[in-house]
Amino acid sequence: MHFSSRQFADAVVRAPADRIDHAAAEELERALASLAPQSAAATSGPAIDFPGADEIGNAGLRVPVIGAYDAG
Repeated sequence: MHFSSRQFADAVVRAPADRIDHAAAEELERALASLAPQSAAATSGPAIDFPGADEIGNAGLRVPVIGAYDAG
């Protein structure tokens, strides 16, 4: 899986590419977890931009949902 990152104001936006399935979900989770220290002082957390993803499976959708729940 490939990622691009960009900064908008105080939010870090991660854009995964390729397929986000069960095998890639853990990699996505690690990539988003690495943004937590950068976003800790920000007023908004990290964001995910999915247009480059070819396919998003259930395991891939679970990652941002659990992350949002944990952050809340």
